[in-house]
Parts: sequence; structure tokens; C-alpha cells
Amino acid sequence: MTAKEFDTDPVLVGAMIYQEQSTNVNFIDTLTDTIGGVIGLNTSAGIGQVRVDTAHVLEEKYPSLVPPSVVSSDRGDFARVERLKDPFLNIRYVAAKVNFDVAHWRDAGFDIVDQPDIVGTLYNAQDVEHPLTPHANPKANEFGMGVNENYERVRELLEL
Repeated sequence: MTAKEFDTDPVLVGAMIYQEQSTNVNFIDTLTDTIGGVIGLNTSAGIGQVRVDTAHVLEEKYPSLVPPSVVSSDRGDFARVERLKDPFLNIRYVAAKVNFDVAHWRDAGFDIVDQPDIVGTLYNAQDVEHPLTPHANPKANEFGMGVNENYERVRELLEL
């Protein structure tokens, strides 16, 4: 449902989360990321390891990310970190980020939707506020290669 809302491949969203959880998350990371986010550091939080600043910019580009019940006083970093810690809300940020990355490159004339390694690389390395300049020969980083390797595994887990 979330992938459909953001016109994103659900397997790709799952592969991002799978890769984050298998390579970038442990108890210490979870604890320090949450504390760092609460005190104002641009750290990552949640199952998709979404950075606080990225979440803020995504909320501006995708207003539906902020639940209707959230009042203006709850739009700061502390409340944002709390939202990012909720797995069901975090998945929405992951889907929005994937949508942003794919759309940014598609709008420049480069269709990367069927390249999980490149989309994974962008998820990991591209800043939403200052995105990379799309080009014809993008290279995958280690994270993106992991997303690509996990893509079929996630498809099987989701039974798609």
C-alpha cells in the first residue's frame, strides 16, 4: 500500500530496508542514532535508517508523510525522530525517498527504475536537498550492490 501511494516498487522498498538492517544497524547504532536525532544531530533512525534532515525535506516535498493529526508544534526534530522510529511510518519515508531518487533521474532523461543497484546507491548517497546530477553512466556503491543482491530474496519473502 505504501509503495503504491508513492508509485514505487514494493520489492525495492523492502530491499532498501533489508540492506539497511543487514549491514547498517545494530543496538549501538539504534541507540546513538535516536539520541543524536533528539539532540539535533543529522543522524538516521528507524528500520530504513532515514536521516532526520532527509525526513524534513521529504516532508516538504511529500506533505502526506506528516500524519494529519500532527500539529505545527510537533514538526520539530524530536517529533520527527519519534515518527521515524515507528516502522510503519518509516517505511513511508523509505518509499518517498525511493520515489524521489527515481523521479529525479527519470525527469533528467535517465530511467533507473529497473536498476536496484543504482537506486540503492542513490538511496544511500544522494541528498534530497542537493541531489546528484543525473548522468548516463552511474556506478553502484557497496550499499547499492547489496540492494541488488537482496532484491530477489525480498521478492520471494513478499511472495511477489
